[in-house]
Amino acid sequence: MKCIATCVFALCLFAVSLGTFAEDEPSGKWWEALSPDIKDIKYKTSTDNSMQPALFYAPTGKKDEAVPLMVILHSWSSGYDNGWAKNYGEKCISAGWAFIRPHYRGPNNNPDATGSEKVVKDIVSAVEYAKKNAKIDDKMIYIAGDSGGGYTALHMVGRTPEIWAAAIVGVPPTDLVDWFNYNRKYGGGYDRALVPSCGGEPGSKKAEVEYKKRSPLTYLKNALNIPVDIKAGYFDKSVPFVHSVWAFNAIVPDKDRIPETLIQEWYKYTDEKFYSVMKKEKNLEKTVKPPETLVKDGIRKLENSTMKIFFQKISGNTVLTITDSGHSGCTSASWVWIQKQKKLIDKASPEAYCSAKVGKPQKFTVAASDGKGGALTYSWSVDGKAADANSAEFQFSPDSAGEKNVQVKVKDNEGHESLWIWIASVTK
Repeated sequence: MKCIATCVFALCLFAVSLGTFAEDEPSGKWWEALSPDIKDIKYKTSTDNSMQPALFYAPTGKKDEAVPLMVILHSWSSGYDNGWAKNYGEKCISAGWAFIRPHYRGPNNNPDATGSEKVVKDIVSAVEYAKKNAKIDDKMIYIAGDSGGGYTALHMVGRTPEIWAAAIVGVPPTDLVDWFNYNRKYGGGYDRALVPSCGGEPGSKKAEVEYKKRSPLTYLKNALNIPVDIKAGYFDKSVPFVHSVWAFNAIVPDKDRIPETLIQEWYKYTDEKFYSVMKKEKNLEKTVKPPETLVKDGIRKLENSTMKIFFQKISGNTVLTITDSGHSGCTSASWVWIQKQKKLIDKASPEAYCSAKVGKPQKFTVAASDGKGGALTYSWSVDGKAADANSAEFQFSPDSAGEKNVQVKVKDNEGHESLWIWIASVTK
């Protein structure tokens, strides 16, 4: 009986976790119909030398040409064979990109999964496998995921930022304590997966440490210089849209953050108008209006999509878009965006968050290339004001204390550009 109950629980949790993805996900070995060149493989992970499963595709007609790689992540309660990868898989095949779809310990319902160190190293090892088995352009390695995949994508850009040229993130849970409480209140079911993952419910000191360690917000300060496209649905019943707002705030400089008081206003309004009655009333998306402060810039169409934008904010490399959808990212719009991204800047000095002294010259440098020996242009600015410099090195002397925002934009001759940001704390 105990075994049967466990199996029933697992199946129920899986069904709940798929949310709006379930209708569109193909079943069975969906990849066989997509392309005979998609291989169901196993690769060795650096974590524990175990063999982990993945789906891997490399363009057969481009063996001598370096190609982009997309790491396509699975949703919260599924594994590598889950059909959500089909949309991005199709686009990668059409564009001549390679892709890999790793398992990284499967559903997020145990300590080995759910943002663990094993997860991070499994995904890094998957990238290494792809590089050994195809000619991959190091400057065009991308990561994409919705829901639990968006959650894991945020972990990866925060914990291994040196790898990625850009990231697509859709409807991610980002604060696991808040998400636990939301699910416990409204019966979403994910709280039952978080308890075994984090060693208990929030409240105990040991569990609190795990909830924080496994929440991507903890690491996102490190993602300042990676292009990250975050999309959330205002009418998302699985993950409150404010989790994406928190992710945006965790990445960007203080001056560009959305005030927490405003976020809580949005959260409270939506809780009263939507979350608290979503199981009792149908078609709420047609009757509930978003808060006026969320749509103050007007509702407009999201390009390359049928969705509409309620709110959008861009800061440096980070884009936050809140749409009129539910628990869904937007493959078509995100795909157009990510094709424009390329990692032109390999290294930078000093660290992104650095210090400087009033009146003392401070040097900033980048090492950049397009990977083909092509010419690059450099545009520098300080606090939004253009500086007279067009090289990989820039020097300035702060004339006052406070926070200074130093940026360099590097462009190649194919229309790609990379932006690097330093947040300098200037003291007297």
